[in-house]
Amino acid sequence: FTVSTDKKALRLKLGLNADKFTVLLAEGGYGIGKMTKICKEILQRDLNVTLIPVCGKNKELFNEMSKWESGKNCEFRPLGFADNLPEYLSASDLFCGKSGANVLLEACFFGVPQIVTNNATHIEKMNCKYYVKDIKTALKIFSADKVADKIEEFANYPERLTPFKAAAQAQRENYGAEKAANLTFELLCTRFPELKN
Repeated sequence: FTVSTDKKALRLKLGLNADKFTVLLAEGGYGIGKMTKICKEILQRDLNVTLIPVCGKNKELFNEMSKWESGKNCEFRPLGFADNLPEYLSASDLFCGKSGANVLLEACFFGVPQIVTNNATHIEKMNCKYYVKDIKTALKIFSADKVADKIEEFANYPERLTPFKAAAQAQRENYGAEKAANLTFELLCTRFPELKN
């Protein structure tokens, strides 16, 4: 499974506006959290963005959001359960959602800055801290209004995302099968020193 890094081409493939600032929102498999409030706020402001909330397995939420209309400026594209989320993530300029380990890692891998809107567990709090304080690809904003403010700011001034994108790019050398294999082998050697020979 490979994902194009050409955002415009990928947006066209997904049926999205190629030139519009694109925001992906996800709050876990059931879309529980601040996503609904954030979407309502952005639609009310009619921000000039493509807004893609991922409802996951929450069919009721997807059915409700499917009735909401896009604005004059805001392209509203709710998703249900999708098996091509990496494509949508790669096509996005910004990710907003809870700090699940996979989604923050994937956003970082694709060079997409993040706004953490929620963390449900101690592990998610640690994930949030790691990407906000250590990796520096994310902001932590738990207020739906303030998330909408930040989305509006980044849509109007996308260059303000540059430091977050640069921080994500700096992580690129940490990915890949060879790096994972070497780390696994090093760990095995600590347990079984005879493997070094």
